[in-house]
Amino acid sequence: MKAVLLAAGKGTRLRPLTDEMPKVMVPIAGKPILEHHVEHLAGAGIREIFINLHHLP
Repeated sequence: MKAVLLAAGKGTRLRPLTDEMPKVMVPIAGKPILEHHVEHLAGAGIREIFINLHHLP
């Protein structure tokens, strides 16, 4: 099974946190948001992940 993570947004509502880092790298509970997503997908059996990047890739 494959998945696509959309991580191309600018994260304007999280400013000033997203002025220097992409929204998916903002830490929540000690881990970047992206890591939480990847762990959940892996737990669901997803083995191939494509991440769409744009802002501060």
